[in-house]
Amino acid sequence: MKGIFKLFHPRSQHSPAPFSHKSLPSSQSPTLRVALFSHKSLPSSQSPTLRVALFSSLLIALTLLLTGCSRDFTNPWDPDVAPGDWSPAQTRLTVLNQQSVQLHWQHSGSGDISAIIERSVDNSDFQELFRTSELTFVDSSLEKSRSYAYRIRSAIETRSSDPAPAMRIEWQEGGQSIWQYQMPANCSAADLSSDGSSLALGDENGRLIVLNTDKGEPAWSLQAAEKSAETDFPSILDLHFSPDHSKLAGSTFNALVFVADVEKGTLDWKKSTESSTTQIPTLSFSRDGSQLASGGYDKVLRLWNASTGDQLWGQYTDHFTSFVEKVLFSTDNAFIYACGWDSRLRKYDRQTGATLAETTENNREVWDLALSPDDQYIAAASFYQLSRFETASLSLSWTADFSSQVLTVDYASDGNWVAGACNGSIRILNAHDGSLFQDITLSGFVHKLQFSPDARFLASADRNGQVILHHVDTGKPIWQYTYSNEAEFLEFSSDGNYLFSATRDGQVNFLVAEGTWVQIDE
Repeated sequence: MKGIFKLFHPRSQHSPAPFSHKSLPSSQSPTLRVALFSHKSLPSSQSPTLRVALFSSLLIALTLLLTGCSRDFTNPWDPDVAPGDWSPAQTRLTVLNQQSVQLHWQHSGSGDISAIIERSVDNSDFQELFRTSELTFVDSSLEKSRSYAYRIRSAIETRSSDPAPAMRIEWQEGGQSIWQYQMPANCSAADLSSDGSSLALGDENGRLIVLNTDKGEPAWSLQAAEKSAETDFPSILDLHFSPDHSKLAGSTFNALVFVADVEKGTLDWKKSTESSTTQIPTLSFSRDGSQLASGGYDKVLRLWNASTGDQLWGQYTDHFTSFVEKVLFSTDNAFIYACGWDSRLRKYDRQTGATLAETTENNREVWDLALSPDDQYIAAASFYQLSRFETASLSLSWTADFSSQVLTVDYASDGNWVAGACNGSIRILNAHDGSLFQDITLSGFVHKLQFSPDARFLASADRNGQVILHHVDTGKPIWQYTYSNEAEFLEFSSDGNYLFSATRDGQVNFLVAEGTWVQIDE
């Protein structure tokens, strides 16, 4: 069939000339002209046989002509399709580990198509590395001291397409900055989306900025809060992406709670609490993204409909005698945990707002909370103490003493470690009994710390402008990045490859966490 197609294809160089009786010799033209179109002119002895033969020939010719008129220009079997018209599509590269990357692609044409993987090492000429009928390929021969580029061709037998655009990678050591961004005003809040694609920043003037993390460029910004007659401080105090990273919620110094659409870059709603001059320092999305909990310096814990902004309940009770500092939803969305300056940690029913349990052991402010991965325990950072409680009844499991106020706490993803930090010290504790595992000495007050997703590392940001990555097993620093101002914000990407950090004066960096391969734009 391929031979017939190539021979009679109307655009092929081997195609016969279009049929015309005028091209026949004059002695034969009249006879054949009649014979071709009227079997009645043929001798009766030949008419049936020639009639069938001529009809079959005409049917084949008509079929080939129609095939030529409706050619599929995406079919690589067609010799007239340009090589660039069926190059592989949707090519992408995924870093698997320090030695391996995986290539992905789709073929543009149809048929029995394979892929030719070509590789360039240290900017050398591309050489064929592998040929496969699959749609993925893993290269596990990478060396950190070299750079690599890959490109992919589609191929059928001896024919191949033009290559898809090359994908280039380079090794970058931990602590290197992928990109930097300077905010127009002091940074007052930040959050990284769960998929790592967007970074939200809030400033002291009420401006909300969302960056694309691939290049650190603003996707959009808007004015979320304004100065008013009641207050000159419209600072955004807290920011959180919804679990599906489609929405972004924030709270402000002048008592506003808002939700923005991440894709559109517009506000869905913005509401003021009854106490319009009271700051709202904390909020949290429910695990399904349908609700928001917020806590304020008006001593009120509130629950909001995340889609409409309707307030579902407000827990203004005699339990909160001071500011609400932190709120968290349980993994199953059934409960809300809240703490504040009145030294108590409390557990609430999400549906009704009823108080289910509260602690009595602490006698100082509670600043931060962290849930265990299995939701069975909750760690609380307070003045001179870090404590762990059972979530069922909020009964005390253990308490560890610190030399000063503990402002930040985090629970490791494997459930084995809890870390807290105070002035000049980070302590990694055994989560099961509270015993000391690592005591790390620093030169400044630690504003924020976080375990890496795989629990192998612990990152810290301190008042001296130092962002440090520590190894959990040894407690030793792996690298240090130093700013010229206080480092207050940090967060790992979900894959653990990158670490976002920011300072009070708005210097933002996207850092390589552990050394990794980074894709470079051509």
